[in-house]
Order: sequence, then structure tokens, then C-alpha cells
Amino acid sequence: GQVVAVSRKKVVEPAAGGLGVVAPLHAVAEWAEPNWADLQLGKPDAAPWPFRILFVGVNSNEKADLNLMKEYEKIVTALETTFGKSSTEKPSLKQIPYATWNEVLKEIMRYHPTVLHLGCHSDTAEGIRLFKNTVQPESMIDAIRVWNSDAREQGRHPIRVIVVNACESAEHAKTLSESVDFTIGHCASLDDDKAIDVVVINLNGKT
Repeated sequence: GQVVAVSRKKVVEPAAGGLGVVAPLHAVAEWAEPNWADLQLGKPDAAPWPFRILFVGVNSNEKADLNLMKEYEKIVTALETTFGKSSTEKPSLKQIPYATWNEVLKEIMRYHPTVLHLGCHSDTAEGIRLFKNTVQPESMIDAIRVWNSDAREQGRHPIRVIVVNACESAEHAKTLSESVDFTIGHCASLDDDKAIDVVVINLNGKT
């Protein structure tokens, strides 16, 4: 499989023969800030710190082909390794399993995450498979935009990053980039272990 990252409509394509912006969760890779002028983009506002991650795990086919707890625990381990278990600088992580899109929206309004991480199934034609329904990303954009606008007006934190850690999710990530600063998706099918080992967030300028 390959990973595609989209930064405010600018697509970061995978390198030839490689995985693009990807590394095992245990790896540490320094992040160099891009030249925003070269990208014809304004520098994004600083993210809140410590930021919040909302992990939504849905195995829509009820088969044991997605190890969502393992994926969640890998993120927990990455955060604890980078910041320490009890650090006040460590980003917070909340998990909601088997949620519909409406339930995800309600949790967004309660939790105010900066990162929305979707661990699920998807395909290019049908959409993103959440609990009991498959959602087209076009139908998610308006709700995210409304929430982000309201959050900024109320001095709360909007969603800045959406990770769709699912097969064939690259086009969905590109679509969702209309509503947030940065999105990540997969260009093709991949097995669960490889999906779990993909870096899905930047941690303190490292991956």
C-alpha cells in the first residue's frame, strides 16, 4: 500500500517505489518545516498544545480483520515514548468504538480534538465505512466546516488533521482536505499490520 498526504489541497505524493510520508511508529524522523511560499500556501496557525486526538475505530464487517485495539495501543505507546507517561506536554487520546457519523460529531463537540483518526474500512467508490452506515466524505465536509467555524468563534480548538487509516482512502482524504489543514489516506489496499505500523500523526516535530 501507499500513503498520500494532503496539506490544504496540496497533495504530497508517495515517492517512487516507496511509501511517501510514512515510517514505523517506533522510528524517529526529524520534521523540517516546508517553505510555505514555494507551496503557495500561508503558514498555518500554531496548533494547541498539548493537542487532542479522537480515535474512532470501526470494524464494519464484524470480522477479525482489523485489530483496532492494537492500533490504538500503538498510538498510546508512541505518545508515551515521545513525551513520557505522566508528562503534561503529552497529547491526549480518546477512543470511541463502533460509532456512527452522528455519534462522532457529538464526540467532536464534547472533546474538541485537533486530530480525528478514523481506523476502519473504506473503498474509493462506496466511501468510509463507519458503524451501521457508509459515509461519503462530501457529506462530512459541511459538518466539519460548521464545527470548525463555531469552535474558532467560541475560542475552542477546531479539527486541523484527519487521518483515514483505511484501504483505498486517498481520494477520501483529498476530499476531506477541503475542510481541514491536513489529511492522510492510503492509495490502495493494505493488510492490517501494515496499516497499524504507519505513522499517522506528527509528534513534537518528530514521527
